[in-house]
Parts: sequence; structure tokens; C-alpha cells
Amino acid sequence: MINDGFPLEFILTKVGAGMTPRGILRFTQNDRNMLAITLARRDFREYDQTIVFYTKEQGKIEAVARGIKKITAKNAAALEPFALLDVEIIPGKGVRYIGTVEVVKAYGDIRTHLDRTLVAQNALATVSTLIVGQEKDERIFRLVTDFLEFLNTTVPGEMALDKFVIELVSYLGFAPSAKVRTHADLLGHVRYYTGITVADWGSYQKLL
Repeated sequence: MINDGFPLEFILTKVGAGMTPRGILRFTQNDRNMLAITLARRDFREYDQTIVFYTKEQGKIEAVARGIKKITAKNAAALEPFALLDVEIIPGKGVRYIGTVEVVKAYGDIRTHLDRTLVAQNALATVSTLIVGQEKDERIFRLVTDFLEFLNTTVPGEMALDKFVIELVSYLGFAPSAKVRTHADLLGHVRYYTGITVADWGSYQKLL
């Protein structure tokens, strides 16, 4: 069965469910600053990009990074996935803009392993796809940061990503029943209850 929850070594990561990484509390002074994970980036105008974040304070949001594609852009590297960020979000007319960005925690070891990179990419893409509205939920924020911490320090098992998705959809209100026993069952369950043709997050295994 795949719906047994996360393995013990996942739950007891350095960040851990309900715990706070060192140094995060000092980033809460400004109302415009948010703790965030980059979920996706897409081009917007010649030199700008729209960045999709999942934030602790507001859930899933989008903001424009002006000039991010210029060679001299300061925030280009920081806004890549696989890092916990302190991001200044500046409200504008009908759009948010990104101000200062500081890396709170970099999960750099993920990028040194192809399997971990592919799992992390698919996990973040699935979060971005399944969360349609803003959907503020600190449990989801902790889930994402915990999973990145897990991948940063541990070789993921074959079912790690499925277990991540089970936790995610449980928080979104459609936890799978005991009848969901395989990856194909889980994928069908998610597509049926969301009505979204979500990409198969397990397809990365074909690349290994």
C-alpha cells in the first residue's frame, strides 16, 4: 500500500512538521515580507518573469520580477526553486511585484543528484497545478519545506513522491481511501476529484 503516510525519516527531518528553521523568526518584521518557496517561473514581457510562490503567510501567489532576465539581475539565482526565501512583495495596480529577496535556507544538495532534482521538480509542479486559488494553509507550506529538506539529505524511495501527493491532497480535502493502492490508482483519484488533467508526477522515473 502507498497510503501509509511519510516514512519516519521524512517526518523527523531537521525542519520537521510544526518546527521552524533557525533564523526564520527575524524575517517577520515587515508586513510585505513573506516566507516563500518558488513553484514556477514564466516569461512576462521582454525582461520580466512572473514567479509563482507558495508562501506561509498568504498561500499561493504570483508576483512579477522586473528585469529578472537581464544579465545584471540581482535576484535571478535566488528565485530559482529549491530554496526557502524571504521575499518582499510590493502591491501594485492589479499586479504584485517582487522587491528584495533573501535566501533563508538553500536546499543545494538536491541539484547534485538527478533523481532528487526530478522528484523535487515534479513535487513543486504538482503543488502549483493542484492549488488553483490562493489556498493559504501552513500545513501545506510545512509539507513542501519538509519535503525539500528530506530530498536535500536523503535518497528518496520509489514511493516518496506518491506519499507527498497523498499528504497534499489530504490537506486539500480529498484524501484517498484504502482502495487506492497503486500509483495509477492515486493518479486517477487526483484527476477525478480535482477535474484537473494533472501531469503524471511519476513519469520522471523513465528518465533515470
